[in-house]
Amino acid sequence: MTADEFRRLALSFPEVIERSHMGHADFRVGGKIFATLGYPNERHGAAMLTPQDQDLLVKDHPKTFAPAAGAWGASGSTTITLRGASKRAVGIALEAAWRKRAPKGLSIESRGKRAPSGPRVAKDFFDRVRRLGLRLPDVEEATSWGVPALKVRGKMFACIATNKQAEPESVVFRLGFVERDLRLEAEPDHYYLKPHYVNYACVVARVKRLSDAALKELLETSWRFVQTTGRGSQASSQARSRVPQRSRRVPVKRPR
Repeated sequence: MTADEFRRLALSFPEVIERSHMGHADFRVGGKIFATLGYPNERHGAAMLTPQDQDLLVKDHPKTFAPAAGAWGASGSTTITLRGASKRAVGIALEAAWRKRAPKGLSIESRGKRAPSGPRVAKDFFDRVRRLGLRLPDVEEATSWGVPALKVRGKMFACIATNKQAEPESVVFRLGFVERDLRLEAEPDHYYLKPHYVNYACVVARVKRLSDAALKELLETSWRFVQTTGRGSQASSQARSRVPQRSRRVPVKRPR
């Protein structure tokens, strides 16, 4: 199992967000950490289990699971060695940890309540969006309509396009209408709209056609847009002061 596979599995449960804690990634539900990734190194993860569940998993998969050191391990914190790990076993552990920390009333059954096309969406192409987007201040990975999304202070600014009208491997970015129209006019090979999205302040991007520089600029523009619209514009002023200087847009020739 790879670190990316662990991350996707952890984020597949309802209402999970990814954040950072003491220099490594963690996964939370209802504000509570139920799993971590990258500690003590990138080859390991961890799940916050009950001592009983920990004991069962350690006995069945001793090469994969081990109690964490000290009091944390005694209370159920379990280290997971990713190399050679069974995806099914890790999935069982993460589900048990999620159930332990999930708020009352939130059930695992809601995991399947997605947009109709959600389960069929290939998500690997979103990794580059996630990697670049998480470099911006206060950004966390979450889910919207059952697929990966990026949010800042709870506001979604980029997510996989799940509407049936969208082309495969497309990402929706929130933008102002003028900004959107200029991009559609200048770069129709990179950006498009379908009727479903016309009345929303967003654009749909064919991200595989965007260079890293162009994608970074698009993410920053979308990030800034959601930070300066609606409620939260004042709350985000401090975060805006920490964002890197705006990337220069990759020059394009606009049609005459």
